[in-house]
Amino acid sequence: MSKRLDAALEYVEHGFSVIPLQPKGKTPLLPSWAEYQKRPPTAEEVSAWFEQWPDANIGLVTGAVSGIAVVDIDSDEGAKWADKNLPKSSVYQQTGKGYHIFYKANGTAIQNKVGIAPGVDVRGEGGYIVIAPSIHPSDAEYKLIFPEGFDGWADLADFPKIQKQKQEQHKRTLDFEPVEPGLRNSTITRIAGKYIWRGLDRDAVLLLCHGYNTTLREPLPAKEVETIVDSIWHKDKVSGEKTKCPEPLPDELLPVAAFDYDLLPDSLRPWVKDICERMQCPPDFVAVGVMVCLATVIGRKVGIRPQSRTDWTVIPNCWGLIIGRPGILKSPALEAALEPLKRLSAIANKHHQEAMAEYRKTQVITKLKAEAAEKAARKQLAENPDADLSEVLTVDEVDVPVQKRYLSNDPTPASLGALLIENPKGLLVHRDEIVSLLKSLDREENAEGRGFYLTGWNGDSAYTIDRIGRGLNLYIEAVCISLLGGTQPGRIAEYIRHAIKGGAGDDGLIQRFGIGVWPDNGGAWKDVDRWPDNGAKNQAYKVFDYLDKLAPATIHAQQDTDIDGNPEGVPYLRFAPEALGLFLEWRIDLENRLRGDDLHPALESHFSKYRKLIPALALIIHLAEGGTGPVSRAATLRALAWGEYLETHARRIYSAGAQPTVATAKMILKKIRQGHLAESFSSRDIWRKGWAGLSDREHVAEGLRMLVEYGWLVEERVEGTGGRPATRYSKTGWQE
Repeated sequence: MSKRLDAALEYVEHGFSVIPLQPKGKTPLLPSWAEYQKRPPTAEEVSAWFEQWPDANIGLVTGAVSGIAVVDIDSDEGAKWADKNLPKSSVYQQTGKGYHIFYKANGTAIQNKVGIAPGVDVRGEGGYIVIAPSIHPSDAEYKLIFPEGFDGWADLADFPKIQKQKQEQHKRTLDFEPVEPGLRNSTITRIAGKYIWRGLDRDAVLLLCHGYNTTLREPLPAKEVETIVDSIWHKDKVSGEKTKCPEPLPDELLPVAAFDYDLLPDSLRPWVKDICERMQCPPDFVAVGVMVCLATVIGRKVGIRPQSRTDWTVIPNCWGLIIGRPGILKSPALEAALEPLKRLSAIANKHHQEAMAEYRKTQVITKLKAEAAEKAARKQLAENPDADLSEVLTVDEVDVPVQKRYLSNDPTPASLGALLIENPKGLLVHRDEIVSLLKSLDREENAEGRGFYLTGWNGDSAYTIDRIGRGLNLYIEAVCISLLGGTQPGRIAEYIRHAIKGGAGDDGLIQRFGIGVWPDNGGAWKDVDRWPDNGAKNQAYKVFDYLDKLAPATIHAQQDTDIDGNPEGVPYLRFAPEALGLFLEWRIDLENRLRGDDLHPALESHFSKYRKLIPALALIIHLAEGGTGPVSRAATLRALAWGEYLETHARRIYSAGAQPTVATAKMILKKIRQGHLAESFSSRDIWRKGWAGLSDREHVAEGLRMLVEYGWLVEERVEGTGGRPATRYSKTGWQE
């Protein structure tokens, strides 16, 4: 049993409520921990958490659920105040910047309070603290200190009556009165202030605050969040007030939900689990690849009509994006997920080669027949100038065999169009580095290609290509494109940052990646050396074979008819009645959120695409399970669970795109602490060394700007060679 698991179980045994936090961090790993503000977890739940996250920190939930309130002190001024105003006979804990004092809540609802004195906060109802033996980001271990003669947690001192100091004593004052005083305003104020003080533009701060706001137990109305942001923006940007530096750098990422294998169809779950266990990669990566491949093989064979009467039809092609740092096995994970599709491609290629061999034989025969027919026609014509030669000259010709395609790696829009003419059910474009494709489509000369991809996401729009040299009226029945790829955090953050600021990417292209994930890196690596589970793999292959040969009639799909009674459009299924009720309940909530003021425009655009994504996932899961007839309640519940999981990842992706490269700033800071940079240095002294993550000039410049803005570095302009000024950086006097 690990040290932290042992401690967490001991806390639960004492009646405290605990939650798992990010390793060396403070962010909850659970998608929601509201339940544990009302009840402590069971020992089984705690054990399961630490099996999934062996290196997790421990969060102690404060308030009535644990019977504890904590005073958090992180400044010298706060420590002096505490010595005068707080009782001493209680448990202390050393933290990275100060200490915690534990008190009995006495059955009273102790409210969270921020800034009761400079650097002094109270953690009560709805709050939590990191507790020993967790690890601080500095690698120091949190330590509990029990007073001499102390006889256990039951002897905690009662929570004191604390009078809040006057606002004028704070290092920073606000020129507005919060709309609704309390923790919610204080949290948003602190977050907004931290980012505005250090140079982010207003829209970026708003996006971040909206993201953090949703993690509060009782989020503020969006307009109140904007009021807070605008007030602080005015204070800092107009008056120029600053706080004492350096300030802690912001957290890099919002929390995300961990992947649950139950999201996958039962028939594919053992195969995906086997891949992830042997490869030791995040299961999110393989799962995204598998779902997009399933969407590809279904394509336009069958769609889903999410309403009971309308003709609104969703084609289940999907766009998937996986995000992770280099070395976290993104590419191998996608390659493993693509294996069933590549197998189908190999089979189709073999059949095409056989068909081409037969076609070449037939061509020779056809040519000989044509020559013989021409001879016979000449003879008849010589005998009778008025002879009818149409029957003699008629020779049956065989069409050139069309190769069935499932995927392409690097097609131009023109070649992709040609492939779709021959494969009207749709196909997959797989790019190992997806941002390179997006950036190429951003260029003005590729505007038509960008429009082609945007059309292809719908899966149901016809397209006609007219090109001199390629021919006119090249008609595509429907452009149906699935898209899959991966990228690194820095690249996607930079791309999204430009997109949400109104750049070339601000047309909803990035928002079409509905199955986008950015998982945490996971726990410790394990050496898994065993044979693949061939039974699970073969079962997965059978699912893809079944869907590849799927005939809509066999699953009782319906189809419209034209004016002459002929089949028209894509065959479709609808939701079963109980599934329709679930979907409608979810959609009502979605539409209200989209019409409210709580979402940043970038997230609003992204979540609006869920109107297609959720029905598509329900259909994919239903068919992968061998379902026939209306889409089942079970498949719909699983699709809705996908939506909840993916929403947390979308918030992380867009919030990361809204802030400067925090990771770059932290890497520079690490190099300074390690002594790899001189007392005074330039940007060039960093990027020319080729350090991992610090070789890009623009990223380094952005990281240095952040360190200057947060007070870690001083920027100085000095005369350089040729009379041109150069920029150099040095520490501001902070000590470790």
